[in-house]
Amino acid sequence: MAALRVTIVILAVLTFASSEPSRFDGYQVLRINPKTYDELELLHQLKTQVGDKVDFWLSPHAVGYPVDVMVPPSLSPEVTAFLRLMKIDYIVFISDVQTLIDGQRTSSQDSQQDADITFDYNRYHTYDEIDTWITDIANEYKDIVEIFEITKSYEGRRIRGLKISTSSIIKKPAGWFEAGIHAREWISPATLIYMTKYILEGYGKDDEITRMIDEFDWYIVPQLNPDGYEYSRTDNRMWRKTRQPNANSPCIGSDPNRNWDYQWGGAGASTNPCAADYRGPYALSEPEVKGVTDYLRNLDQEVKLFIDFHSYSQLWLSPWGYRRIRPADYTEQVKYAAKGVAALEAVYGTKYTYGDVANTLYVSAGSSLDWAYGVINAKYSYVLELRDTGENGFLLPEDQIEPTAIETFAGIKEAVKYVLDEF
Repeated sequence: MAALRVTIVILAVLTFASSEPSRFDGYQVLRINPKTYDELELLHQLKTQVGDKVDFWLSPHAVGYPVDVMVPPSLSPEVTAFLRLMKIDYIVFISDVQTLIDGQRTSSQDSQQDADITFDYNRYHTYDEIDTWITDIANEYKDIVEIFEITKSYEGRRIRGLKISTSSIIKKPAGWFEAGIHAREWISPATLIYMTKYILEGYGKDDEITRMIDEFDWYIVPQLNPDGYEYSRTDNRMWRKTRQPNANSPCIGSDPNRNWDYQWGGAGASTNPCAADYRGPYALSEPEVKGVTDYLRNLDQEVKLFIDFHSYSQLWLSPWGYRRIRPADYTEQVKYAAKGVAALEAVYGTKYTYGDVANTLYVSAGSSLDWAYGVINAKYSYVLELRDTGENGFLLPEDQIEPTAIETFAGIKEAVKYVLDEF
């Protein structure tokens, strides 16, 4: 009974704590290791009740799988007391988040001071720089590239992509690559941009890339959440959501990967506007998500392959996310995922896990992956969670952009080869 009273007091303190600042000095990431279902349930309760006061980088999903939580110094005594009280094992995995942020930003800012007109693929770029790159790369490869615009963000930034295609007398199937839906996951747009460079440079020189472009049309969208991305650069490095205000709430934004109109509002999507995984007030409430779904619904091609690039955890994930029951195509989906993972791992030995979202990671309704498979029938619909496994988390240093792109592209090429063989 005494333990229960202490738990209630701790949760009350967490519930009424102040909101996070823009800097993260003294913030720690705790890696928690639930060993029983009771411990897992306690972590679920903690996330439900105070998930907007601490930041779950990896949410609780299964016994024996780590849960990463970023905790401000003002709340660290209460959180660690709660974990000790409940006898839940944890370690301090990252001792100071701001140190990692400073390491990223120093190299990024220095590179901009010395940069010439050449786009540096080994740097994290601003939205404006990425948008300019879209124009420049399309001009450079104008014989096979054209620009398309999906929509504008809430704050008026245009969301554009590149269509890579060669002429054909028949309507070709399509592949769709997107990144940046979660603002703080900087490695995802950086990797997709780098891989686009490889694709364009390889056409006519690399047989697999040439076949890839000759047989499919490729749609590449490097930044789906530009408002959130810019906010993560200028105001709050750990920002995840969009930037549209929420009615009757002081908290801004919704999770754009819980806002898609397939199984919207189910498990793994918060109803709290202040939570990082807030689902939004209704499906497609975010203009960025509505824009991309409208575009894909109106695309006069069959989308066979859909990949949404994220970080972190080193996972190659297939449907479903909204439930643990696996879809009819699961065996084939994971077969190609396994091919991709094997090729990726062969480059540097980076270990990936593959499987369906709900059973491999956690249940999450209203996601892009489920929408692509469930609405537009993209049989091979995946989420790739890129490097790393938590040492840097969302703050991957710039010197890891190139190796991440190289190994990921090796995996993509291998998976695409088998998808092409099927069609």
